[in-house]
Amino acid sequence: KAYPEILYGKNPYGSIPSTTSDFPRRISTLGEIAVTYKASIQTTGQTNDYNLSFDLWITDSNTPTPQNIKLEIMVWELGTFEPGIAGFTLPHETVTVDGYSYELYSFVHSSLSFQYRAFLPRFTPNVANRTIRLDPFIAFLRTRGDLTNDQFLSNITFGTELVQGSGSITLADYTINLTQPVSTQTLTLSGINWICYSHKTNQYVNPASGVFESVSEGLKIFGTDYRRG
Repeated sequence: KAYPEILYGKNPYGSIPSTTSDFPRRISTLGEIAVTYKASIQTTGQTNDYNLSFDLWITDSNTPTPQNIKLEIMVWELGTFEPGIAGFTLPHETVTVDGYSYELYSFVHSSLSFQYRAFLPRFTPNVANRTIRLDPFIAFLRTRGDLTNDQFLSNITFGTELVQGSGSITLADYTINLTQPVSTQTLTLSGINWICYSHKTNQYVNPASGVFESVSEGLKIFGTDYRRG
């Protein structure tokens, strides 16, 4: 069994540093994660068991090692077998993520005591021209309590898990788009005289009467010690 992959970020099992400054990143700071790719698959073996999938590692450190892994998330795009251990199929349930139906498989890795979640589509994605958002899967598992905001997304990995058979996968395009969440700031307005001003009509609202008046009238009432808003 092998998993040839495209790695973006830090693999907790590897000794090489992160391939990008974008990851590892704290879960609370994640925005939209959209991946666009175009793949073609050719199988040549008589019996072929494989998948085409994303693999995400959630850790409790931004310099992760295997001991820092808390959760492994796999999002399968295609698959000819079910996730299982020693021939036993994992417990699974049907869930909806980002408007699509998936079968969610769950397992606990006993050696390192981290959780495993695999989403298998109950539809056939068009891998020849595909865009998928990965952040809804993270948000879904966060609402279930499988991960927390103070943990880190260590990487985004895309590859094929080959169990048996032969063939090839060709990528004509592979793009990861990260959108930062909108930050909010609190503006303190105490101690300032504010008036409601219309740039369209060049008038302000007189707080005494509630009607629009000219700016010159506003200056007579407030002088220059006011702010327009």
